[in-house]
Amino acid sequence: MRLAAARTFTVARTFAVALAISAPLLPGSPSSGLAASFGAETYEPHKESAIAGTPFTRYFTTDRFRREITFYLSDAPDSVGALPLIVYIQGSGGNSNFAERGGRIVTQNGQGTLYGVCRGRARTLMVEKPGVQYLDPAAKPGEQPGTDEFCREHTLERWTEAVKAAIRAARRIHGVRQDRLLVMGHSEGGIVACRVARELGPVVTHVASLSGGGPTQLYDLIELVRRGQLMGNASGDPETRVKSFLTLWDDVLADSMSAEKLFLGHPYRRWFTFLRSSPAQELTPVNARIYVAQGLEDASVDPKSADVLFAELKAQGKDVTYDRVPGASHAYAMKDRPNENGWQKLLGRVVDWYLNDDRTSGGSR
Repeated sequence: MRLAAARTFTVARTFAVALAISAPLLPGSPSSGLAASFGAETYEPHKESAIAGTPFTRYFTTDRFRREITFYLSDAPDSVGALPLIVYIQGSGGNSNFAERGGRIVTQNGQGTLYGVCRGRARTLMVEKPGVQYLDPAAKPGEQPGTDEFCREHTLERWTEAVKAAIRAARRIHGVRQDRLLVMGHSEGGIVACRVARELGPVVTHVASLSGGGPTQLYDLIELVRRGQLMGNASGDPETRVKSFLTLWDDVLADSMSAEKLFLGHPYRRWFTFLRSSPAQELTPVNARIYVAQGLEDASVDPKSADVLFAELKAQGKDVTYDRVPGASHAYAMKDRPNENGWQKLLGRVVDWYLNDDRTSGGSR
């Protein structure tokens, strides 16, 4: 249950919610949700409230679709001066970046670990996916991954736009350095980070994809089906399983922008918009420094995907660091070392790579 005092809204925002019209979205159309009263595409940061018991403050802004975008920026004392910014983009699902546990508000999706790694050295930014409200829980198995609004909103284009709006707004906040920016994504967030880097150009100096694949995710899905890690009960023959899977994929393509029909737990429109691109494709025009990480015991992404991504980037002459982690799962739990915090160690390496780099040029060509 949510704490009643955990959410505070201005009169104007409450009125905007009351006027919201719920209707299916067309690709690229304005959201049927909030059109904030302070105007469209201003990217002004509007401070709302501190998140009690955490080092984060909640802000909101408006994106080019006239949606209200909620984001959270870690606090920093004025005495330390302006700090570099790190944007962390979470993986799939329609749950909030915060949860209530035992009467306390805690971060989730890996954000708390990142803050601990960065403490005093950088400020961290996280964004709520459009259609996700503060403290929204994760969906249960078999349910749709979030609210109806989330299922309509969650496409690669529209999620990327929300992240970009939050970045533009956060860079206007006192205490955020302007000369460097790391955009980092885990799992589904990897391709989003890559697209943000492409679309924001020289603003993004560093980009990191952690367990984010390389070619289209369709490749990973086919490989997982072939191995029996996905649809393992469909048939004992790997190629028969793949044929069955591709028949289901054809169903997705036949109604590609449906927000109601689900494939592997997510709406068709999510799969279609994400899988028609790839990290390799998004990073081709990007000049930012790149960090690719991949656990070699990953059961959600084929580790060879990251090998392909690294090879593609290296062939293009990119400045790319490749961190292959033996024994690490999709979330960097260590197979033979259960007491080792592989996620924390990985984030430490990425943050050090970013903060110790005295070069700041980035961009897209």
